[in-house]
Amino acid sequence: MKFTIICLLSLFMVNAHAQNSGHFEIKGKLLRPQSGIINLIVYKDGVEAKDSSELKNGTFTFSGNTEEGTTAYLMLSGKENRKDYLKFYLEPGTINLEGSDKIAEMSISGSPLNKDNAALIDLLKSYHKTEEAFNETYEKAVKEKNQHQLDSLDKAENNLLFEKRKYIARFVGSHPNSILSAIAILENYAYYAEASDVGPLYNELTSRVKSTKPGKKVEEMLNVYKKLSIGNEIPEITQPDTSGHDYSLSSLRGKYVLVDFWASWCGPCRRENPKVVAAYEKYHPKGLEILGVSYDRENGREKWIKAINDDKLFWHQVSDLKGWKNATSDEFHIKAIPANILISPQGKIIAKNLFGSDLTDKLAELMP
Repeated sequence: MKFTIICLLSLFMVNAHAQNSGHFEIKGKLLRPQSGIINLIVYKDGVEAKDSSELKNGTFTFSGNTEEGTTAYLMLSGKENRKDYLKFYLEPGTINLEGSDKIAEMSISGSPLNKDNAALIDLLKSYHKTEEAFNETYEKAVKEKNQHQLDSLDKAENNLLFEKRKYIARFVGSHPNSILSAIAILENYAYYAEASDVGPLYNELTSRVKSTKPGKKVEEMLNVYKKLSIGNEIPEITQPDTSGHDYSLSSLRGKYVLVDFWASWCGPCRRENPKVVAAYEKYHPKGLEILGVSYDRENGREKWIKAINDDKLFWHQVSDLKGWKNATSDEFHIKAIPANILISPQGKIIAKNLFGSDLTDKLAELMP
């Protein structure tokens, strides 16, 4: 999914590494340029580490210790080269990289994990063509401010997500012993998913992959989804309101409540807000309450309050002002916004991630 549609935490930079560690060596060869500086950027636990190597007659090397499945990027130095990069995975052993003048088009050999990644990329080729066409249509609708088309595209985008997941499921089924399967599950089921989606895929993984960090992260994600299954009681949420006083979700017990996760900096959230306002105006007199949980940061407090007033979000609003580190992010596995959870007067989860007409249709069913 694109940032134009949802605001998404980049999980692949945070969790895409595993336990199996050892020495790695990268041997690279470029036809052009023959000299210059090439950079290797590695992400581990969300922290960026950078190493550089000098091109000598187009050759370069890197070496060090790594954990299997560590996300890495290769690019030439200079601002003008930032769009030409190669994303790949580090693992113990020797990785060979060869190319002409495009870093992004370099071939990779000697790496079982990157061979698996190439198979996944090949499997997703037809999907990516469809996704590119969709993104072009969406960007055009945004420029033209065609709200009717945007509404229909939001629904179509959800269908795209489900279509991609079919390919991911096929890959996991054919590569159960690859750590890339766990990484693919994390990247594609970290938002708008249920335990019934993730459970069967997790069960496909071998015990070796389950014991890796990505494998354990998949298990943690699955456990949260199980806890938040439809029919279960929602966990308590207590955070400061706009006045700095703690406010709890349980204060609204006895009402239908929409818990709305959003942020002032999130464009897709702001575009969804008028639909939430319309639903509130229609169903608040019938007993609907909303608790807004903002993923704004401490330095964005004024923008948070301004967005509330500008968008007329005149319902209960709370935030611990920690951005993506909001207390609900891990407990509710909120890794993309907008997101929401609809609960019953008894505090039971009725539905999740209802947007646009899906929200009003559900409210009409509950509060005719």
